[in-house]
Amino acid sequence: MQNIYNDVRELDAKCREAYGLTEDIMMENAAGALEKVVRNQLNRKKDAAVYILTGSGNNGADGYALLRRLTGTCSVCAVAVSEPKSELCIEQKRRAVLCGAQIHDASFFQSVQNLNGIIVDCIFGCGFHGALSNELASYVLKANESNAYRIACDVPTGIAQDGTVNGAVFCADETVCMGALKLSLVSDAAKDFTGHISVQDLGVDRTLFENTGITPEAVLLEESDLNLPLRKKNNVHKGTFGHVACVAGSKPGAAVIASCAALRFGAGLVTVTGNVQNGQHITLDSDGFNPPQDVLVPYDIMCSETFAENTTAVALGMGLGHEQKTVETYFRYLDEHNSVTCVLDADICYEKQTADFLKRASESDRQVVLTPHPKEFATLLNVCGLGEYTTAQVVQNRLKLVREFCNAFNNVVLVLKGANVTIACKQKNADGKIFINPLGSPALSKGGSGDVLAGMTAALLAQGKDALSAAIQASLAHAIASRSCGANFSLTPFSLITSVASLM
Repeated sequence: MQNIYNDVRELDAKCREAYGLTEDIMMENAAGALEKVVRNQLNRKKDAAVYILTGSGNNGADGYALLRRLTGTCSVCAVAVSEPKSELCIEQKRRAVLCGAQIHDASFFQSVQNLNGIIVDCIFGCGFHGALSNELASYVLKANESNAYRIACDVPTGIAQDGTVNGAVFCADETVCMGALKLSLVSDAAKDFTGHISVQDLGVDRTLFENTGITPEAVLLEESDLNLPLRKKNNVHKGTFGHVACVAGSKPGAAVIASCAALRFGAGLVTVTGNVQNGQHITLDSDGFNPPQDVLVPYDIMCSETFAENTTAVALGMGLGHEQKTVETYFRYLDEHNSVTCVLDADICYEKQTADFLKRASESDRQVVLTPHPKEFATLLNVCGLGEYTTAQVVQNRLKLVREFCNAFNNVVLVLKGANVTIACKQKNADGKIFINPLGSPALSKGGSGDVLAGMTAALLAQGKDALSAAIQASLAHAIASRSCGANFSLTPFSLITSVASLM
């Protein structure tokens, strides 16, 4: 896990105060980190020219310090897209000039043909707001259209501090983030522009840098955080690992997908409950795909019109529909069985009764996980009286709205799906934590992927995981499995389930 901060300038200041560092020392370390990345590329691209795009502030100063360190060792120049204004930027340019560095104005960059070397973006970095001017946008677009390897210093130019994108953005192959991870780099909008992200030290170890009393905005999940359930005991039976009920509604296929996912992710028993015919059993064939409907298959998923007495987790909402009496029936069951954990997804986010159920759940010890996508979450916010938002506004204000929701419904775990999945829960009388899972792939942008996640989460709840752990581990496994499925367009829910099973 990595801590994520909205603005590290306060961290910088506290670090200088605590460890006796200066901005100059920290900047030299930033330039050294950039130099290491550039030289790594120079080892791969012999005789490549390096172009450093410099702005007027301290990000530009990092660029001039890098220029000084590279001068005399390779073909390198700075392209001043704006003149230095900050004290450090002016000083670093002066030092580079004393070393004989080449510095050109922006017109030089526009005149260069066949840009195929290395371009380093040191124009804005963190703290940017709004959109680039037409002139700056033209430089960024030229860099993006080139065959050069593109490196961003701290934050690619054009990504605002809140993670939004409004116009042209430097499209980095690699982003060298200074000191600590910035929140702007893990927004949905930023994901297509950051490339590989690394965090570099600024004169002290990252642990010391972050140990200055400032609370991070969120936590970034990593592949190493995956901790799948292991069965160490031998004296067990199917009931030991819980019984998941996946509720089938007007579109029962969604519940079937969730059921298959729950079974392959460790649940001891799985039943499709509700809108199914007794004896209409569905399974996976040997290749992991849904067989034709006219093929008789083994009974590894049970079907029932009612909940089994030993049900331990319920997945509700996938393909449910909006029949009010049906919704009332299922919420009544959950209210009467407070020990039964549940995953709420999809259609249930549109029901007014959901708000009342969540309120009751937040006042009890019930384990509840919600797994909406942004459109469903926008509707849920409205249903819960927390405001009217468009899907785009949900994506843009993701963390703010997640916090508001979790403050309103303590103990309820929210999994807001997207390019970077956001998982959050606020415990009673405690600060809430937000986790961001960036590991998914575009392959998940296909109907049924969310049903797989709901089933996986229910499986972990049934096996005794607490709601937050179940949400985190299911999301991680879901994302990691999606990356091992081959071509993005070929992923189906059942091939995803097979990939998930291979992780176990």
